[in-house]
Amino acid sequence: MKLKWQQAPVKTQWGDDMVVASVAIDKDHTLSLYCERDQAPKVDAMLAQRTWVGLTDEERDDISEDWATDVLLDIFEVIRAIEAKLREKNGWYRQHVTDGSPCWCEPEISYTDPETGASVIVHKEPQ
Repeated sequence: MKLKWQQAPVKTQWGDDMVVASVAIDKDHTLSLYCERDQAPKVDAMLAQRTWVGLTDEERDDISEDWATDVLLDIFEVIRAIEAKLREKNGWYRQHVTDGSPCWCEPEISYTDPETGASVIVHKEPQ
C-alpha cells in the first residue's frame, strides 16, 4: 500500500511539520495517519507489503539431508527448521514482544499522550 502524504491541515500539538495520509477502510470510514514529515518514509516502509520468498529445491534438499540422518525424527523440529529458514529469507527473524514486557529490539517511545498516558512505541527491525 502506497500512502499519499499531505501537509496536515491544521497545526497539531506536535508542531507544524506534521503530514497526514488517509486510508479508506470502507465506503463510510477512513483512517488518518499523522506523523512528522521526516518519518513518513519509515511509515511507508513499515506498511509496504512484502513478497513472500519460498525455499529453493536446494534449500529443501539441505534441510531434508540435515534431518534424514536422524532415525528418531521429530516432525515438529523439521517444521521449526523450515519456518526458521523462511523467516530468515523473508526478513522476519524474530517476533516483537507486544504484551508490555521488554522486547528484544529495545523499542523507543515516540510519543506519550499527556492526558491519557498512552504511548506510541516504535519497534526496531533487525539489521
